[in-house]
Parts: sequence; C-alpha cells; structure tokens
Amino acid sequence: MAQRRMFSPKIVSSDAFLDMPTSSRELYFQLGMFADDDGFINPRKIVRMIGASEDDLKVLIAKRFVIPFENGVVVIKHWAINNLIRKDFYRETIYLEEKGLLKLKDNGSYTEKDKSVNNPLTNCSRRLGKDRLGKDRLEDISVSDETPVIENLQEEVNLNCLIEFFKPVNPNYTDIYKNKTQRKALEELVEKHGVEKITKTLQILPATIGQKYAPVITNPLQLKNKLGSLIAFVQRQQQAKIKVAAPFQKQ
Repeated sequence: MAQRRMFSPKIVSSDAFLDMPTSSRELYFQLGMFADDDGFINPRKIVRMIGASEDDLKVLIAKRFVIPFENGVVVIKHWAINNLIRKDFYRETIYLEEKGLLKLKDNGSYTEKDKSVNNPLTNCSRRLGKDRLGKDRLEDISVSDETPVIENLQEEVNLNCLIEFFKPVNPNYTDIYKNKTQRKALEELVEKHGVEKITKTLQILPATIGQKYAPVITNPLQLKNKLGSLIAFVQRQQQAKIKVAAPFQKQ
C-alpha cells in the first residue's frame, strides 16, 4: 500500500467543499489519509479517532464527496483526481464487490454504474420525474414469501418511493423501510401536507444539510419534528436571495 496521499486544490478549494463545516472538511482529509489505494475506507474508526460526528459523515455523503455502501464502507469520489499511485506500490482494495458497482467518469471521479431495476419499490426516484406517485403498475410488482401482505399496495409503493429520497442524506436509509415509527411519521406527513409537497421537501434535503443553522434531517421522524425549522431556514435563505425551493411557501 502506498504511504503518501495527495489532495487536489481543484477539489478542496471548490465552493462546494468550502461551504461545508470545518469538522466535515477535517473528516474528509482524514478519510483521504487512511483510505486504501482505491479510495475505500470504513469511516467509523476515523470518525471516533478525530472526534467527528455522524452528521459530519452525512454531510460528506450528501455533498457527494464520498459515496456510501450498504456495508458501511465509503469511497472517496474524487480519489483518482487527488491521487496518482505508482503501479509498483499499488495494492487493490479488499472491497472488490463495492468497487464493481462503480465506474470512473472521464474527469476521473467515481460514479455508480447504471442499473436496470425492474422492481418499482427500488426504482421509484428514477421514475418520479416522469410518473405521478401512486401510478405504479401493480402487475409489475413481484411479491415473494418474504414480502409482507399489505392492504393497499398502491399507498405502500408511495411510501417506499418517498423513503428512497433519504438515500443522499442517510447511508442507512434502508432501515427506514422496516421501521414502523418512521413509516408512521411519513404517513402522517403525507396525510397532512400531500405527496407533492413532501416530495419537494425531500428533494431539497441534500442542499440544506451541512449549511449553517439548517436542521439536520435524515429520516421521516426528524422531518416531522423539524419541519417548522426547515421551512424557516428555507425562507431565510430565500430572503438572502439564495435559490432554494420552498415547497410550503404560499403562492
């Protein structure tokens, strides 16, 4: 394994990087120092080592400076831009399965490979821009022995679609699917405000997380409890002429 690590000024002097809290930037540097030669690392030890918080990691994920995987490992998105490792020093990552899910873009940054997913429960966010929520074709939904029987499958698809919007701000967002408390909070939000406004609200979470005075919201229960704070934050941003959509603003 190579013993030297580098950071490109193109990345660490960008507005997106400098807009993050100092603690998130420090975590990024430490992750870069201890990552393997492909840029993969389990961040938990580093978070504890430097006294960072889970929110610092969530900011890096939301801002796409690291890409998370279900096993808790992350990869530094701009690793190949930051580092050039000699072949005689290079040691391939042990996270080969995760590496296989990625590809290098022309600019040298990692991105996820495109996936053809037929199950609408796991492909909702890709279709929300074209199809209205709740219009899934029920005959296309495969129900196995492990799939719970639900009385209103159309409403269940809606909830799963909305839960997927938490992926950019919560590396463990899949836990929400089976959490009754979280699902109940999301149901109550949709019942009170409607699917359209909740969808627009979820879409702005990655833009707000990590910003000064913005509430940290990574799951439905936090959204329910902090919705007022989020609305107030967005309104302040608008008054400061920062372009952030306000789904609850009166027309």
